[in-house]
Amino acid sequence: MNHKNEFKLYSLAPAIRRRGIIKKQSHNIDPEFKTKMPEIRLK
Repeated sequence: MNHKNEFKLYSLAPAIRRRGIIKKQSHNIDPEFKTKMPEIRLK
């Protein structure tokens, strides 16, 4: 496994999942918060 794949698996993917949870909770408190996550890509 190369460094880019390891970064995506162990760092980026968990961070995106957790950010999604926070966005959903924020939307439950205030509907003005959007629940859609932006697309994040590595170069």
